[in-house]
Amino acid sequence: MSDTDATVTVAGTSVADRRRELLRRKLAEQGLAVDTAAPARRTAAGERRPLSAGQRRMWFLQTRDPEDTTLNICVAYRLTGALDEERLRQAVASVFARHDVLRTSFGADENGEPFQVFTDDITLPWQSHDLTELAESARQVRVEVLARREFARPFDPSTELPLRITLARTGTAEWVLLLSAHHGCWDDDAWGVFFTDLNAAYNGSAQTAPPAQFVDLEVLDAPAADEADIAYWRNTLRPLPEPLELPGAAVAAPSKRADRCTVALPADLLDRVDAFARERAASPFMVLLAGYAALIQRYTAAEDFLVSIPVTNRRSAAAEQLIGYFGNTLLLRETFSRTETFAGLVESTKRTCLDGYAHQAVGIDRVVREVNPERVAGRDGMDQLVRLGFSVRKSADGFALREVAST
Repeated sequence: MSDTDATVTVAGTSVADRRRELLRRKLAEQGLAVDTAAPARRTAAGERRPLSAGQRRMWFLQTRDPEDTTLNICVAYRLTGALDEERLRQAVASVFARHDVLRTSFGADENGEPFQVFTDDITLPWQSHDLTELAESARQVRVEVLARREFARPFDPSTELPLRITLARTGTAEWVLLLSAHHGCWDDDAWGVFFTDLNAAYNGSAQTAPPAQFVDLEVLDAPAADEADIAYWRNTLRPLPEPLELPGAAVAAPSKRADRCTVALPADLLDRVDAFARERAASPFMVLLAGYAALIQRYTAAEDFLVSIPVTNRRSAAAEQLIGYFGNTLLLRETFSRTETFAGLVESTKRTCLDGYAHQAVGIDRVVREVNPERVAGRDGMDQLVRLGFSVRKSADGFALREVAST
């Protein structure tokens, strides 16, 4: 049987459709009125499709170092109140049924070319632990051990699904939910989609099928790179600035391993940042990025360097409803003048950000090929360019700065 014949039809109904109907009935028995009808799609279960440009980057990084966990995206939640564990498990299963990308694994053909394939026959990646018999101090330690162990476990995209769930019961009405996703099928915006769908499924809200699937938008209908966008990055990044002389151990022993440092900003400082940004028609992110660049300049004395920032590029309303990796990394060039004020730095950073956003459709791998940095033994072109990373996350308590990559 060929790849394209992988969906077997029995009496006019595919095995995949029969499985979805069985899943719909099981969910209905649990009171979960979720629509599991298959959306209109052009990829059948078992059929190979190429990876998207972003997925190829993630696949390359993971296969280069199978033990690498920097592509794990992990969160932990404390839940309180009446929780039906089996109902939650079935709700998670319905989200997996709704999004093909969650039932996808990667592989490589005989020529080493990567591909992706999804299946309708899965075992839900779910673990459950009851810690209520332990003393309170022991429960806390056990939760921390579970979190560290799960978050530090690398994914194998060739054999594992891209999302793992662990639920630990820590009291009569207390739980800890651990979620670990692989970046190859997940970006930061995917969390909102996941929890929206999970909440609807758990509460029995009716859902219509997604208008498309990730592979439809990012592989089958992916637009070709625009030559004007490519030319922008080529002209902006050539010639490349000199490598930064960063302080610390990274100078003596360069590594692609990254440390993360999160700094929560107090409310009064956040208010001042907002006001400063509004006065200059900028965003708080642009102001904070300028401050970050000023800090790097203070420590290194460099007046021309690159900062990488993560972005997501969901080009349509259909993409907003999907779980998947729609991300990219932009290389923003920060330049300094000896007489420039911080207000001037914010203005130049704003222009750099707006220009980068306007040309963000070009993947960083294509940018690296166009810029063609000088290779150094033990390090590839991506390593040479992605040296400093920066992002800002907004939470209920305000903004938090997070270094996302450094080498």
